[in-house]
Amino acid sequence: MEEKYDQTHKLNQAWGIKNSWRKGAVHELKTPTIKRLAKEAGLKEVTMNQTATNLEGSRNVLAALGEAPVITLKNGITIANFSSPHKFRFVTGEELPACAKERARNLMLECEEIEHPNTSCLWTDLEIEFSMSNAVMAELEKVCAGDIDILLVPLPVLQCVRKLAEASEDGWKLVRDKARCVRVADRVTKTIFSDRFCK
Repeated sequence: MEEKYDQTHKLNQAWGIKNSWRKGAVHELKTPTIKRLAKEAGLKEVTMNQTATNLEGSRNVLAALGEAPVITLKNGITIANFSSPHKFRFVTGEELPACAKERARNLMLECEEIEHPNTSCLWTDLEIEFSMSNAVMAELEKVCAGDIDILLVPLPVLQCVRKLAEASEDGWKLVRDKARCVRVADRVTKTIFSDRFCK
């Protein structure tokens, strides 16, 4: 068990993303990215006790995602919505549809809350750490491999992508080149720019 923990910990370090062993994180070395990162971490083989339930659960998540909404704007930029259950309205009046609720739920990041009791004793301060599941990583690669220019993702996803890019040999180029966050043009109307995005 200790050896399996050490191997998984090394792989997590290579990813630059924290996955908690006590949460039973499942790592399948199937995508080229994960295989490469495992190699960079010095792991020849990672063996973990994955139950049929775990594997079937991963397949079910991927199958239930549906497609990411896509729009080609008047300026020629093709943009996809990775996981937002809300539509995006551009300053040009064009709209990128919302994702289905099931897709939005299944592509949520894993969240670990570290509690820091406030000295006032009236509330608890939280330090939040996000990590990506295999399903999220696989879907990012899948959508970015499609015929799109930009993939709009939530800021925590972009931050995880940056960490993974720093830890990988090729900078996780496929996803890093296309993942972006919106740049809000008007805080009141919530419209976003159609030619300015955060990387």
